[in-house]
Amino acid sequence: MQLDVDSVILAIGQQPDLDFISDSDGIELTRGGTIKIDPETLATTAPGVYAGGDAAFGPRILIEAVANGKNAARSIDTFLSGESSAPSMRVTIEKIPIDDYKMPSAYEKLTRKSPDTIDVGRRTGITEVETIFDEAEAIKQAERCLSCHIDTIYDPEICVLCGRCADVCPEKCLHFVPIDEVDMPEDQKKIALDSYGIDAESDQLTVLLKDDTACIRCGLCAQRCPTEAMTMERFNFVETVE
Repeated sequence: MQLDVDSVILAIGQQPDLDFISDSDGIELTRGGTIKIDPETLATTAPGVYAGGDAAFGPRILIEAVANGKNAARSIDTFLSGESSAPSMRVTIEKIPIDDYKMPSAYEKLTRKSPDTIDVGRRTGITEVETIFDEAEAIKQAERCLSCHIDTIYDPEICVLCGRCADVCPEKCLHFVPIDEVDMPEDQKKIALDSYGIDAESDQLTVLLKDDTACIRCGLCAQRCPTEAMTMERFNFVETVE
């Protein structure tokens, strides 16, 4: 069923139970009934006490609470050691041999299944209402993942414009088009041409456009490419604290 609405308000009818906090603790609350914190460090108004998750931000998703835990741990380390431990992100890129790259069969056709829920009559207090998947269903649902940390990388230096990648793409997200048909500012177009030493006046130019929102990481473009101008590469993000 679909309803036309002007806005959607999240109203789950639950709130953190903070009765254990007393005035002597020095922990202030907000008007919304959550713990008052510094959004950067997650420090409360009581020195050495930190908070996150729903108790500090209100209803949010689980992964945000996990991130709050990591941020709070860094702040606690800084508080105890007196030394800042600002995190840094390091990115490594790994080229995947195309013979080793394979997605699960028919993964793009799998539909999302919501977990079953327990009967209304059995729901009490804050009991979980969703049941869990069995192992087989959990694996099946995990196969829906589009592996967004893996992407197709295009090397125009060795591309022969054969068009095989665009022909084989099941989602039609690759297109070879004349550069004159590309809607982009002239100054940006000139920078792109100059970087390759191309004379726009004398050369017939073609560009490859990719719609990343439609790509399903099937790898067929890389398999079909005769010069390995299209490859599958894995981006690994490693967070370190110095």
